[in-house]
Amino acid sequence: MPVIPSRRPTILIVDDSPGVLQNLNYLLSPHLNVVLADSGARALAALTPETSLVLTDVRMPGMSGVELTQQLRVRAPGLPVVFMTGIVEADLRAEAEALDVLDVLRKPLRPGVLFPALQGWLGQQVPASGPPARTAPDRKSTRLNS
Repeated sequence: MPVIPSRRPTILIVDDSPGVLQNLNYLLSPHLNVVLADSGARALAALTPETSLVLTDVRMPGMSGVELTQQLRVRAPGLPVVFMTGIVEADLRAEAEALDVLDVLRKPLRPGVLFPALQGWLGQQVPASGPPARTAPDRKSTRLNS
């Protein structure tokens, strides 16, 4: 009997920082289908029925992550959303709760926190412990500044 591979979940990552997008893509693309957007408007344009989760920065120029989530609640009411931010404030947590956001994660996102959370949200397609350390061939390493 042939083994049918399970469908890889698609995660939409929204952040105005190219370094954050690059780092999260590098960490998650071996395990998930990753779609990147550098603004709320581009995230709305990239949204598809296959999108399983949206991971969005809160503070971005133009449309904030909160405003993006408000629009997502109209377009895709059941779509899981997670906020990521450098500063987690009580007001933001209350706003996230009102918008039925799954969680508010503090940046920089660490694999030891991110991967177990993703496994809880998306299931067994994501390893709980995250990826083993790996080196990108012929690339300079980049540091996240947000």
